[in-house]
Amino acid sequence: MEDIKLLLLLLSLLTAIIPCFAQPEYTEVKNRYCSNAEAHRRDLQKKDDLTFLLTPLTELKLNERYVLSDFRRYRTLRHREWSQLRLYVRKKTQNRPEEEYFEKEYSRYLKCKKDKVPYKTNKDQVAFVDPFKKISLTGTQMSIWQAYLLYQSSCLFGMRDEGNYSQTHLITSAEDVDSVISFIKNSWDEDLFREDFDINLVKKDYIRHTNETFAVVDSLQNIKTQNLEPVFTYAADSVTIEHYAFGEFHGLVKFKTTMYFANRHHRHVKRFNSTPAAVLAKYRRNIWY
Repeated sequence: MEDIKLLLLLLSLLTAIIPCFAQPEYTEVKNRYCSNAEAHRRDLQKKDDLTFLLTPLTELKLNERYVLSDFRRYRTLRHREWSQLRLYVRKKTQNRPEEEYFEKEYSRYLKCKKDKVPYKTNKDQVAFVDPFKKISLTGTQMSIWQAYLLYQSSCLFGMRDEGNYSQTHLITSAEDVDSVISFIKNSWDEDLFREDFDINLVKKDYIRHTNETFAVVDSLQNIKTQNLEPVFTYAADSVTIEHYAFGEFHGLVKFKTTMYFANRHHRHVKRFNSTPAAVLAKYRRNIWY
């Protein structure tokens, strides 16, 4: 019996210390998730029920009494806002609130969070409820990756106006590197040679943009030979995920996010903690939203 306990202790220590590299299918799931969202991009603007976003995330299960939605008012031609996707869940029996409600209630939620006081609501009120309070995982490493993708959704799609400055490309394969390099090359022409672009601004930023472009492309080509798959490091009640990413307004970075779970079975996410991204090569697009 003591031998078994010792073996289990050694295995738990090794799990906590030794990182695990994801398999190629993790990149495939990421690509399917992003492409599914892109296919429904217009739906994000006009649909209330966004549960379809979970379709490619087969190892996540939303409580059947709830729907996944966006805690923002619908976008209109008269209404401009700087915002990112705010996924939340509410009961199917609850109606969508009036448009004016969202900003007021979200501001109250943020104030409670800032003041470190409980965010209280009554049972009939539509509140900003974290989706992971009603989403369960299968407990596998794949389910952890899928939960992480859902967490990153606000930087992948659904941005509005200035919210597009947070646009992020997750890099988990050599093909992703090629896609980002192609994006940079295409955006060079798009940003610097538009008819409505201020030529004086082009001259002013040309040297900076040129140097940043060459530097970030060189850095991307350098990491292409590395193992780019996300790394999972396990601890007693948490999993830390590390991977490369490219931001249109901050460059090539290394993301490190720790997911905390209710227990070691990894079925219910309690919270996420993202450390500031390590910038490997600075880059900023010459475009304004």
